[in-house]
Amino acid sequence: MCLLRDILESAISPTAIYYIDRPKLTMLIFQNGNTIIAGAKSEEEEGLVMNKVQMHVFQHVMMYNKI
Repeated sequence: MCLLRDILESAISPTAIYYIDRPKLTMLIFQNGNTIIAGAKSEEEEGLVMNKVQMHVFQHVMMYNKI
């Protein structure tokens, strides 16, 4: 099971923080589009987390557009 949590830290800085359970990684997405992936041991893990976050964001956008 993959746990994906997202937090928007707008009080500190406009940054979205994603915590991924498997593989254990943290991804920060800044307002200007830059990303930081912490905890990745290979480029394959980076690609995996990018795909997971992309799908998660896409689902949120689709839900928002239904309202």
